[in-house]
Amino acid sequence: MENVILESENIYYVNMNKEFIKDYLKMYMDSDIQKKLFRKTFTEEQILNWLEKIITKKEMFTMISKETNEFIGNIELIRLNENTGEVVISITPTKQNKHYGTEAIKRIIEYGFNTLNSFVIDVYKTNVNAIKCYKNVGFIIDTNAQKEDNVYHMVYKDNK
Repeated sequence: MENVILESENIYYVNMNKEFIKDYLKMYMDSDIQKKLFRKTFTEEQILNWLEKIITKKEMFTMISKETNEFIGNIELIRLNENTGEVVISITPTKQNKHYGTEAIKRIIEYGFNTLNSFVIDVYKTNVNAIKCYKNVGFIIDTNAQKEDNVYHMVYKDNK
């Protein structure tokens, strides 16, 4: 695999690029993905326009299976301030429930610890599988910082 920025046991992480636009479009056009991530529906044109704008983000990585070289999804680390990063992850439906999410979040946190000391993630309360994944990694629900009634704000607690 070329242009690997990071890797973990089963995943290569490469910078997002136009090579994966069709994979991203297919993932984000999935109605279940749109419900879990956005709570609204977007058209193909809206998604393509959004992808064109974000394609050069430095800390948004496309995840590729080491075993099959197939597209898994993406993970991003958004620096909220000098100490805190927000983790954002999307996994294509055919790759969900295969522990890629847990592996990827652990790796992005490890990567982020070079410059950050805390991590947050927001998730819709109905996204039960994602909540379970985040808790397995070490995130806990922050009951003092809820954004919306239907969203959990979770913070990472280092278990070391």
